[in-house]
Amino acid sequence: MQQPFITFSNAIKDSGKLTIICCGNPDRGDDGSGKAFHTFLQRTLNKSPKALYICEINLRSVIQLQLEDIFDLTGVHPTLIIDSSVGLSQPYSLSQVTEATAIGPLSHTLSPSQLLSVCDQIGKPRPGQLWQLAIRGYDYELGQPISEQCRNGMEDLQQELVKILSGEALA
Repeated sequence: MQQPFITFSNAIKDSGKLTIICCGNPDRGDDGSGKAFHTFLQRTLNKSPKALYICEINLRSVIQLQLEDIFDLTGVHPTLIIDSSVGLSQPYSLSQVTEATAIGPLSHTLSPSQLLSVCDQIGKPRPGQLWQLAIRGYDYELGQPISEQCRNGMEDLQQELVKILSGEALA
């Protein structure tokens, strides 16, 4: 298992809580991978007893990150943002977001690093840790389903994340 996944596993185990925000538009091909991941997690969490997981999980789904999403962040426990990404060389990538990025004056959608900037601007505590789980996207055509390549990467990632949330990754 890659080091970021081990660090993330330890962070959520130590915190006891995790907020997961899944982003994506299901009407735009691989951009829908975040929404599909939300559906997968919701089903998985609903059919398994809460005692199987190493932390309490707050799960949300949005089409895109916006200013109001900072209110789902807390200064205490980690937050994981799951979204599709172009330009990845591997099927998925997990990274910790630590640097705030300035927001343009006309922006209505935000990146995870811009969420940190909004927290700083209004004096809201940043989340204990902010993580971004990027899923490699290939096709973002309007009206298209998620591509086969993206689905294949998501299947591996789903298994990996369940291991992390259940503590198997730390065993």
